Amino acid sequence: MKRSMAATNGFTGFISPTPVPSNIDPLHTYGLPLRPGTPIKAVIGNLYGEVAAYQKTKYDKNNDAKD
Repeated sequence: MKRSMAATNGFTGFISPTPVPSNIDPLHTYGLPLRPGTPIKAVIGNLYGEVAAYQKTKYDKNNDAKD
């Protein structure tokens, strides 16, 4: 059963999808690297928490001495 062009509004078929670049080239990256990666070991190991706690106690001692 054929449809007339008027019944399909000029639609004659499907356009093949454009392939995603990372599917073609596994080394393809999107955009430019603008910042370094997150230091996961330092975050998980609470390094930054320990540093912040040390700095806070140091700050608190200095401010208590001024009062």
